[in-house]
Amino acid sequence: MSRIRVVLDTNCYVSVFTKPNGFVARLRAAWERGLFVPLICEEAMAELEEVLQRPRFLLSPDEQAWAFVNIRFYAETIALSDPLAPVEGLRDPDDIIFVNLARESKADCLVSGDKDILTLKDTLPGVNILSPGDFLRLIDPDS
Repeated sequence: MSRIRVVLDTNCYVSVFTKPNGFVARLRAAWERGLFVPLICEEAMAELEEVLQRPRFLLSPDEQAWAFVNIRFYAETIALSDPLAPVEGLRDPDDIIFVNLARESKADCLVSGDKDILTLKDTLPGVNILSPGDFLRLIDPDS
């Protein structure tokens, strides 16, 4: 049986690493237990690196480094096409990375807490969009 392959957006990773006792942090426990494989690309890693360095998140350089080591250890890295395919109806141009990653990797789903992405649920052919809560209930009903 193959594991579920999932794209997590920056919003999810930020919650995982800045709120380690929060609900969304259960995603990290789930990928570490092998319940799913996170899919990542270099473009998403660059965005995450920039976001986690923002002072409001209060992550030390060591905590930031640990987050990237953890992601790289558990995630499958996918190379995206250049240029990225346009996504009709997507309001935030930064989110195009995640939709393209989900499409090109043939991910089982794209997990996001971002309202701009969630509004596209059921409208993008080949991309199953779930909130973190819906995804966690799907893979671990006891969570």
